[in-house]
Amino acid sequence: MAWARSLEALAFRRGSSHISAYFFKENRQEYFERLTKVRNSGDFEQWISFFLQAIISSSEQAIKKIKQIVVLQKDLRQKILNESGASIRSIQLLDALFLSPLFTINDIAESLQISYQAAKDQVSFFLNLGILEELTGQKRSKRFAFKPYLDIIEQ
Repeated sequence: MAWARSLEALAFRRGSSHISAYFFKENRQEYFERLTKVRNSGDFEQWISFFLQAIISSSEQAIKKIKQIVVLQKDLRQKILNESGASIRSIQLLDALFLSPLFTINDIAESLQISYQAAKDQVSFFLNLGILEELTGQKRSKRFAFKPYLDIIEQ
């Protein structure tokens, strides 16, 4: 399933494959105090407890993102299927976007094994639905972003 591949991609993205730097930034003073206790008195238990809290916090953030991605995919799939211009290629493109949210029309044509024109038509369909955003402002060599997905990932 596309959402499973999406979750796998999420797990290996910057910020998601390690303990959240946000946790340590938000708890910076405590972080240094606890490290000092380890250095001064060898009290590792309190450090391990703090570190486990960081793991829990990071895991909770990851679960929240995963749930948001699943809802996004479900909602967009329904939105696409409700449109008269939808096709099997539309659903294939949606699934591909969860794997590669930044792309060109050539990337889509290659990924879906369709013609450039068919890929361009699908991208236009998604642009009209507000699912995609064009990034370059150019007439040629356009790059696109699956912004709703990227917004979740980058939270």
